[in-house]
Formats: sequence, C-alpha cells, structure tokens
Amino acid sequence: MPKRNMICETCGGDEVLRDAYASWCVETQRWVLDNVFDYAYCRTCDEETNIEEIAWKEPTDDEEDADLLHAALDDHFNKKDSA
Repeated sequence: MPKRNMICETCGGDEVLRDAYASWCVETQRWVLDNVFDYAYCRTCDEETNIEEIAWKEPTDDEEDADLLHAALDDHFNKKDSA
C-alpha cells in the first residue's frame, strides 16, 4: 500500500489533528483508538479545517538539506527575537 499524508485544505501544512475516542487496553497497557470523528484542526492555521489526503513522497537529499537549513534559521531567529 502506498504511503499517504494528511494535510490542511487551507495552508497545505501537515500539522493536522482529528477529534477521536480512545480506550485503555489492559492487555497491552496502551490506549487503543476507538473512533475518529469529522472535526479537524490545523496547528499551523490555528483553526478548524478540512483535511486532504495526498500521496506521500520520499524527500530527496536536497529537500532534507533545505529542511535542516530552514530549521536552523528558524531556531537562530527565534532565539534572537526572544533575547
């Protein structure tokens, strides 16, 4: 089965959440997902959204390097702003 990703319909980000119920399993000592509801939320937009399902592609080395660079720049500027 091909991998897929869930993204926000508004911003395209993948920091999306769904409302759900979970129950405790004594045998496995873990929470088990019981039901997933329609409500969806995007952390990036900080609001309710609709979720789109897209094909997931393996990032290339160049994309991974760019992601690392962006994260380092974000860390640098966030520390600078808070100082």
